[in-house]
Amino acid sequence: MSKRTCGVCKNEVNTSDKFCIFCGSKLEPLKQVDEAYEEVFNSAEGIMVALLAKVAKSDGNISRDEAKFMGKVYDEFCKVKSDLKRRDIFKQILAKEKSNLSNVAKLCENFLSMNLSKAQNITFVSMLVELAYIGMVYSKEEENLIVKIVHNLDMDFLEYKRIVDEHISKEKSENKSKEYSIYLSIDECYVVLNIDKNVSDAELKKSYRKLARAYHSDILKGKDLPTDIVEFGDEKLKSMNFAYEKLKKYRNFR
Repeated sequence: MSKRTCGVCKNEVNTSDKFCIFCGSKLEPLKQVDEAYEEVFNSAEGIMVALLAKVAKSDGNISRDEAKFMGKVYDEFCKVKSDLKRRDIFKQILAKEKSNLSNVAKLCENFLSMNLSKAQNITFVSMLVELAYIGMVYSKEEENLIVKIVHNLDMDFLEYKRIVDEHISKEKSENKSKEYSIYLSIDECYVVLNIDKNVSDAELKKSYRKLARAYHSDILKGKDLPTDIVEFGDEKLKSMNFAYEKLKKYRNFR
């Protein structure tokens, strides 16, 4: 018969016992291990979902677009579309692992032990980068976590940079029709907002609001300015809006 340890007197008792035969204390019921969950969690796909969840949550919140991305990952990882149990377990993994940064190294170690091909590892890191770039902003928290994962996966840092550069080039190509660049660097964002990078969050917000009012189309139209000036102001405001949102995420303030 299997044994367990009494939490009070530390003597061994039968697993089926409800009370310790030595000290008489009530034994806590054993937690049932969900074997299906453990099997999926310890698989390559489960580990990838856990690490993706941490990246999605690393900058504070999982956005609607990031949640949609994860949904597509679940579908891809399910052996059949109708495998609702497996898909539900992936969702459980995300919920349990998204805020847990203590086991990143261990998960990477387990992932490496599966001896996947270099191409498969590159594909996974590409998924991490694609997830991080949702919203066109690669936050410091996301970047730091992905770099940590890359390091623990023993991937060459230059390979990681190549993946990032390829992703940026692809996104630029797909969005080349836009009249203003959505790929402003952090330094360029400060230039667009005409503000020093060392200002406080409050000063940044105040400066943005002042500029936004000045370039708003309703304000410009109210001054009876030519149409081309109003259109210029509208495009300028789009750039400022993007720069401000990017800096908010970069600085992690609302």
